[in-house]
Amino acid sequence: MCALAQAIDKRHTEHCVLSDIVLLSLGTGTSLYYIKGKTHDWGYAQWIKPLINLMMDGVSGIADYQCKQILAENYHRLAPIFPPSVSVSMDDVKKIPYMENFANGEVNLDDTINFLRNNWQDVS
Repeated sequence: MCALAQAIDKRHTEHCVLSDIVLLSLGTGTSLYYIKGKTHDWGYAQWIKPLINLMMDGVSGIADYQCKQILAENYHRLAPIFPPSVSVSMDDVKKIPYMENFANGEVNLDDTINFLRNNWQDVS
């Protein structure tokens, strides 16, 4: 969303016309979170990590929604969702082999490839 706002900012001499913008957004993957337990009478320390994850997911979801509304068919987001049993922190380098296997075997790229073919020339 920031890139889109920057591209159409009229304060810059080289701003873009909205109809000329095509945006591909690449996500790093989404981990599904489930908080186990019958009661969650936690203090601040226990709630901080789930709340941070929730806020970060909300921010990216809002930006995705806004870009879809503004650009319509000129926008596409690739944001794979990891299986519920898998949690991948953004700084967990030990999960790189898993993420490579996941990307090569489980992520459906058909919509992304079609978007690229429809919006850019010479895409294989």
